[in-house]
Amino acid sequence: MRVTAFARSLPLCLALLAAGCSVSRSGLLELDAAIDGNARDFGTRDANGPDTGALELDGAILADDLGLDGGAMDGGVDAGGDLDAGVCVMTCTSDMTCRGDVCVNCGGPTEVCCAASACVAGAACVIDECRDCGANDEVCCAGGRCETGHRCGPSGTCEFCGGDGDPCCAGDVCGAGFLCDTGTCTACGGDTEPCCANDACESGQVCAAGSCRPCVPGAPASEMCTGCGNDGMRCCMGRSCDVGVVCDAIDVCRNCGGNNERCCAGRGCDDARVCDAVDFCRDCGGNGQRCCAGSTCDAGRFCDLIGFCRDCGGTGEVCCTGRTCESDRACVAGDICVACGALGEPCCVGGACDSTSLSCVSGLCG
Repeated sequence: MRVTAFARSLPLCLALLAAGCSVSRSGLLELDAAIDGNARDFGTRDANGPDTGALELDGAILADDLGLDGGAMDGGVDAGGDLDAGVCVMTCTSDMTCRGDVCVNCGGPTEVCCAASACVAGAACVIDECRDCGANDEVCCAGGRCETGHRCGPSGTCEFCGGDGDPCCAGDVCGAGFLCDTGTCTACGGDTEPCCANDACESGQVCAAGSCRPCVPGAPASEMCTGCGNDGMRCCMGRSCDVGVVCDAIDVCRNCGGNNERCCAGRGCDDARVCDAVDFCRDCGGNGQRCCAGSTCDAGRFCDLIGFCRDCGGTGEVCCTGRTCESDRACVAGDICVACGALGEPCCVGGACDSTSLSCVSGLCG
């Protein structure tokens, strides 16, 4: 019989050679016919030819000489004479794994799976083989992930989702113009079609009792429209309106940005207006009006501590920014503007007094 062994199983080879085996050209070890009298000729005979003369191990051959038990060698030779190659002699690198007694590439598409069933990105382990994943009809990637526009189907493969007639994507999401209805995406927004999200319909359609239908002149205000996007019309799909118009809380487009109109997108208003706390634009900068952006006011006014513009610089009024006042007035202690320049009055800016006969002494004209 021939006992197959790998060349690196040196201790086993030496033991067999000492017992009387020889090495053939093929690298196989052949047992000598007279090993301890325990080898028998198991040559096969049949109608097609004579005894082949092959020698086979019988039961506990060499049990005394080599320490074998039950016909199976301790080094991994089984009762049939084959070497069980289950342990790699060398340590495999991170991109390889042990198969048989050799390191093989792993992790890539069509390669065996690495340790812990790992594969490279874009591949998944299926029955110890890494396969491409994520695209249509491919297996789902780890965590049930698929490419955009796909979902992981019941069979474990990626399938289209979100389009007309497709299953709804994760989270019951469908593409624009489609609505998720009992797990399937259906067209919405057109004539006789279901209303889309937020009761939206296409231009010229209105949502009534859950379905879109053409606008009817003279119908109740809640169902009347002549299109969408302009002031007074229903908001278009996605709650969008034309420039300078904003979609209000009841899905009607309203002019925005002007005084007492709704603030436009981003809380925007026209010039000289500011968006207040309830999202309406208000005139700003004038006396008693809200301060404009940057806490600014018109000339001759200042922004007070509560955000309103007040007149400044006149007699008895607070001093303007930079402690300035109107002409012939001076800003005194307490930031109040008072008359200046006359006899007994505070000196004006630069220590000036009204008459050349007067001079500024200790801040007063005298």
